[in-house]
Formats: sequence, structure tokens, C-alpha cells
Amino acid sequence: NVAAITLNAAGGFVSVGTSTATYAPLAVLGDSGVPSQGLSILTNTYVQGSSGSYLRLGHGASSGSTYGVIDNVIGGGASYGNLVLQQGGGNVGIGTTAPQSMLHVNTTGENFLTLSNSTTGSMSTDGLYIGQFSGNAQAYIVNREASALNFGANNSVHMSINSLGNVGIGTTTPQWLLTPMSSSASQLALSAGVGVAQWGLRNAGGNFYLSTTTIAGTATSTVPALTILNTG
Repeated sequence: NVAAITLNAAGGFVSVGTSTATYAPLAVLGDSGVPSQGLSILTNTYVQGSSGSYLRLGHGASSGSTYGVIDNVIGGGASYGNLVLQQGGGNVGIGTTAPQSMLHVNTTGENFLTLSNSTTGSMSTDGLYIGQFSGNAQAYIVNREASALNFGANNSVHMSINSLGNVGIGTTTPQWLLTPMSSSASQLALSAGVGVAQWGLRNAGGNFYLSTTTIAGTATSTVPALTILNTG
């Protein structure tokens, strides 16, 4: 039988569940569960199946080469709770020992954050990719699904790229490569900088208008420079 706790006095190693660990100051042999539970840190009011929380360190399987697991288990083991890193501040680095921001992810090759759910699937061609491909410094935001990529502010969508590559501004259903839409103002304005009136292009009721604006760009001239009616 293997002793529950083994102390290697010569090397200063402590092992739990195994007598052969000499590769770390503290070695814990995981159980046979999935995930394999190696070390648990419990709150002082923990009651199994009832209340309290514990932090679990383990592996995805009890044998072979597998992934590591860090879980916060709550409700006496009933469900998973929040897991907080660096609650007092500081930066977190993945692939770097000198993180330059709150979360800094570094690698020598392709570097992407992947967001997916049960609808998109979780394979390499699924979900939303944000990052950089290997071999260049260009940034990418890619929806790998056959659906739109939307951008917004103030809790509203203001620009949308559909699965065909059409871009809509003010609309989520662009019919052409670029579809700017507004029912109350010019859909496109040409500006030469601050302090200069702009040229505004507008489709109003199917009629086309080309006119100048005030310097502030808040209103167009009373009489447009060019008008094309929808009757031709």
C-alpha cells in the first residue's frame, strides 16, 4: 500500500497519494474522476452537498497527457462559481512575464482570442476570431459563421457587415457593397477639415440631392446645387 503522506527528508519533498514524487516540493496524486481532482482548498464552513466553496486544482483526466483544471465550486459541490484573478490589481500575462496591460497575451505565432457558443460550435472554423495571424502585424476581427459582424455604440448597432461582405451604416440589411442609410440627414458627407463647409449627398424619397452644409455640418443649404428626381 502507498502511504497517504510521504516526506522525503533528503530532498525536502512532500507527496500525497504517492511515494515516488521527487520533482516538486509538494506533489498530490489526483483521483480517478473526470476531471481528476488533485488539490482542494475549502472555506471553513464547507459542508459537502450543502454549503460552502472550494478551489479545485486538477487535470482533465486521471492518466495520460491532458489539460489542467482550476475550478471554483460552490454550494457544497453543486455548481461552479466565479473565479477571480488579481483582485487587488496588477496585470495578467499569458505567454509573457512582463504583461503591459490588464490582460496581455503573447506568442511567437498565430495569436487569436476565440469566442464561441453552442450555436456556433467550438471547432477551429467556428465563432468570432480577434487577433493576428502568424507572419504579419495586421489585426483581424473575423466572424467565421455565415452571419453578420456588427459594430455599435450606446447600446445600438450602427454598422453591420453581412456574410456577403456588404457594409451597412445605419442599417443591418445592406443590399450593396456599401449602404449608408438615414431617413433624416445626408447619407454621405465630403469634408476637407474643420472650418470648411461640407458637401452632402442624400437620397430622400428616392430623389437625389447634392448640397453644401453649414461649417458645423448640422444643416444643408436651402437650395441644393444638384437635384435628380426619381422620375429622371
